[in-house]
Amino acid sequence: MEENEAFPTFECAISGTVENYDSDVELYFINSGLLMSKLAQLKLADPGFQRNYGAMIDYIHELNTSIIEKKNAPRHQFLIDLCMGPEEEKSSFDLLSKAGGQAVPLLTEAVSYVRLCMFWYIRMAGVERFASGFTKQRFAGLPFLRLALAYRAAALTN
Repeated sequence: MEENEAFPTFECAISGTVENYDSDVELYFINSGLLMSKLAQLKLADPGFQRNYGAMIDYIHELNTSIIEKKNAPRHQFLIDLCMGPEEEKSSFDLLSKAGGQAVPLLTEAVSYVRLCMFWYIRMAGVERFASGFTKQRFAGLPFLRLALAYRAAALTN
C-alpha cells in the first residue's frame, strides 16, 4: 500500500508549480540556508568582522526574497567595498595550514557554500520555469560575496 503513496511536494513560489523536494531549485535554497548558518558562526568566531557577516546574512536573505517575489536585486556595493585592497586569494590548503583559530576553516567552508549557490543559481537561470527569479542582475553580488570571504580568510592568515 505504501508503494502507491507519493512523496510530499511543495508549491514553488517562483514558478507557481508543484515541485518534488528533489527539485534543483530546492538545492539552491538549501545551500543558501547553509551559507547563512556558516556566516552566523563566523559572527561568533571572528568578532572583528562581525558587522560585515551580519550584513552578508541580510544580503543573502534579501537576495532570496527578491528571487521568490521577483523584486529588485539587493544592493551589494558593500561587498564590492570589502574586496578593495590587496588582491590576495590563497588556496584552501594554504589557508587551512596557517589557520590559528576557527574563523579561517569556517571562511573556507563559507566560500564553498557561495560557490555552490552560484552553481545552482546559474543552473536555475537556465530552467524556463525558474528563470524569471534567477536573473543576471540578482546574481551580480554573489561573486563579490565569495571574494570578500576569501580575502578575509587571507587577511587572517597573514
